[in-house]
Amino acid sequence: MTQLISENEIETGQLAEKMAAEAKRGDFFALRGELGAGKTTFAKYFARALGITDEVTSPTFTIMKTYSFTRKDQVLNLVHIDAYRLENENDADGLGLQEIFNDHRNIILLEWPERIWSSVPADAKLINFTLLNAERRQIIISEKKDVDLSRQR
Repeated sequence: MTQLISENEIETGQLAEKMAAEAKRGDFFALRGELGAGKTTFAKYFARALGITDEVTSPTFTIMKTYSFTRKDQVLNLVHIDAYRLENENDADGLGLQEIFNDHRNIILLEWPERIWSSVPADAKLINFTLLNAERRQIIISEKKDVDLSRQR
């Protein structure tokens, strides 16, 4: 587990850029935190670090957005999912998320993972954002296997 304090959006972005540089095909990042905690900001910087030039916004109403990028002569996808509007695991099944999660050409960023926690792969990295004030966030990075969110919503 890694715990740090981000003093501002730039520091959150630097963390996202570092994690994107180390990300590989098939990686899964579960982004957790209240509204305004920094999940989408993290996603924007992460996408930019992968070379994605499209505007990255929260897919709250569309639930999922896919962005293609090239890394080492391979075309890969960043799949950004916002599970806020999903009521339960059955909603996730209806979207074919397991197929998307299992496609190793994808790197997944999932906001609100607690909504569909049992669908999240065991090897996912959980990035928990906690607002400390308007600018500062506590960010804790852990492994799914070390956290039980199955009873939380």
